[in-house]
Amino acid sequence: FILAPSVSLAGQEGNALLQINNLPRETNNGYYYIVDAKRIDINNAPQDIKVKLYSNEKLDVDYCDTISANVRFFNIKENNYCDGIFIGGAVGDYTVVDKADGSPKAIILNFRQYIKDSVNESFDNDIAGLSLALLTGDVSGLSFEAYNNFKICGFLHFVAVSGFHLSCVCFGLF
Repeated sequence: FILAPSVSLAGQEGNALLQINNLPRETNNGYYYIVDAKRIDINNAPQDIKVKLYSNEKLDVDYCDTISANVRFFNIKENNYCDGIFIGGAVGDYTVVDKADGSPKAIILNFRQYIKDSVNESFDNDIAGLSLALLTGDVSGLSFEAYNNFKICGFLHFVAVSGFHLSCVCFGLF
């Protein structure tokens, strides 16, 4: 169980080798990324953990790139335990140490970003958010009101497409 070692990082700062794992998500104060911490240079720090990495500005990185960064770790308020994320971090200075050009995961994530950009340009607010939720499983584009309405009605799980749903559709098509 990795919770206790991960949260023991809270309040500490050090260099870390991190792999960008997902599309950046915008927050009120900037952006956050889900990253795999491949190495954390702090005494007795757990290794190979997921971190919710916050930044005031969008990082100049591509999906699956590996960066070396100074990170200040802190406890996260949201419950991300089901995703295996027990600690957050604020990124300071960073450098890209390995570009992941052409990796299958990077290609898929770039295509997902292309879909997101196209839908956001073509539709307004909740229509774009609902379209993205149905196409990519990303519910972050739904307004708070729409998200809560789907949740109250019990239909939120229909909106957030999972890999299982896509596998069933692909299996049915082919």
